[in-house]
Amino acid sequence: MDSSEDEGRTTMSSRTDKRGTDQARRRLYLPAYRVADAARYAGAAPQTVTRWHYHGGQAGPALPGRQKGRPLSYMELVEVAFIAFFRRQGVSLQRLRRARQYAAQNLNAEYPFRRVSMEDRRHARSHGLQPV
Repeated sequence: MDSSEDEGRTTMSSRTDKRGTDQARRRLYLPAYRVADAARYAGAAPQTVTRWHYHGGQAGPALPGRQKGRPLSYMELVEVAFIAFFRRQGVSLQRLRRARQYAAQNLNAEYPFRRVSMEDRRHARSHGLQPV
């Protein structure tokens, strides 16, 4: 087999892999989780998850952008789990809201909390997100 045939196979394989990756990535944004299911996965009450999305007084919701009645996407589920984790640690919703707004602006991300790993959580706590 000459190198041009080998290169052609690599290119075809790369295209197939990229297409599969693109499809998997799109699924992360598809509404698939009812609020009750997302709440159960995150260890929070469904009413609490709803409140995080739609209420918040003058400060606005902690997790903005969700349409009423529409299921949550995987990306929204990750953010719900992040908020739930820190709320269980005693971090105020007001602090989490400010942290999310700051991260969204500085990371230029629609779902900034999805990028945060456990190590990043420890780092965030050491920089002011301590339990209240």
